Amino acid sequence: MTANDGRQIRQSVPIGASVRVAAVMGDNEAMAFAAEVRGWMLANGYSEVGGVDLKAFIDPVFGQQIIKTNERYEILIGAREH
Repeated sequence: MTANDGRQIRQSVPIGASVRVAAVMGDNEAMAFAAEVRGWMLANGYSEVGGVDLKAFIDPVFGQQIIKTNERYEILIGAREH
């Protein structure tokens, strides 16, 4: 997790928000990074962070995305961009 990653989360996700972190299924690196993101969030005042979910997609997902739904924020970790 870089300082820029943390800055992006802080700018996009309010501290009190409900958050889920998800990784692309079958990508061990994405899963490890998602767990790291979750740990960073818990250590930095985000108390409403659930566990790390695994998700399957038809099309490839790359990089990190922050998605706001009606109920919560989701931080989706895809494959590393080459």
